[in-house]
Amino acid sequence: MAELFFMTFREYGRCKMTPDKAYLPGRYCWKLSVYLDPSFAFFVKKPETIPITSTLFHPFFGGYSDSEGSWCLYNDKGSAAVAFVIESKDRRILRESAAALGRDGFHPLLYGAQGNSNIDADAKARLEVRRRNEVRTLAERLLPISRHPEKIAKMKLVLESAELSWARIKPKVQEFKKSVKREVVNFTKSAEIQYNMSHGGTMVKGSSASLV
Repeated sequence: MAELFFMTFREYGRCKMTPDKAYLPGRYCWKLSVYLDPSFAFFVKKPETIPITSTLFHPFFGGYSDSEGSWCLYNDKGSAAVAFVIESKDRRILRESAAALGRDGFHPLLYGAQGNSNIDADAKARLEVRRRNEVRTLAERLLPISRHPEKIAKMKLVLESAELSWARIKPKVQEFKKSVKREVVNFTKSAEIQYNMSHGGTMVKGSSASLV
């Protein structure tokens, strides 16, 4: 995610990574920031509607799925089952996305997305695509648009699984999960080391690291 952040904004401002303590005790994280020109103020406000034409909807949904979506691959009686899921509090975006997918020939499932508010303000709505052929078609369309390395790798596994049984795809899924876990551990460990250095006198307090 840090690489994606820097790739997106480094041409428009100075990107920084600052080590900090996470909200969970004993955990550490990197805080990413960039100072942008006021012309980027439109980022602050969420859009009221989403693009409805296919030409604009697919790039929008590709970015939205990079941020909020999950590609699922699991065992279903020996077959490799797949699903695409988005959970979000943005009920209107999920409703309009489901409608756009429906117009495009998909059969999305929508849960908890009625209305713009809920008794439980923290409850998330959910959009799902469960039909295997539709999940793989969606992956084919979003793969060229995606910029998220983890999501790209997962979509490739989803597409590859169409020709394989669960027994054959399972080792690749397990190795993928291990690689993601290793990356997360290394990333948070580096934040811990840099944080302790900066608060122990080795580095100037409040100093930042940046990707080259």
